[in-house]
Amino acid sequence: MDSVEPISLSVDDPTVAALLPRYLERRREDLALLHEALDGGSLDVAVVVGHRMRGSGTAYGIPRITELGTALEKAARSQDIDAVREQAQQLESFLARVRLP
Repeated sequence: MDSVEPISLSVDDPTVAALLPRYLERRREDLALLHEALDGGSLDVAVVVGHRMRGSGTAYGIPRITELGTALEKAARSQDIDAVREQAQQLESFLARVRLP
């Protein structure tokens, strides 16, 4: 389980740094989509969200997003709803702790 300590994100590239707030907001929107999908019993959205996170996390300098996306996509493709829920909780915890400079 993730600790409760804040996570400070900073990147050297000013262009990427300027994009980080919106990128993180989109991940929060993805989290809402995940919760809706889980409530409806569908994992199709989780596959898409996980794939998107897997592909974008490293580009934005956030390897944890890549890790969570990889695990989320794998769990959703395996139809493991409990594992998808766990990854959604991990993402929620991570996003709640992230702080930008």
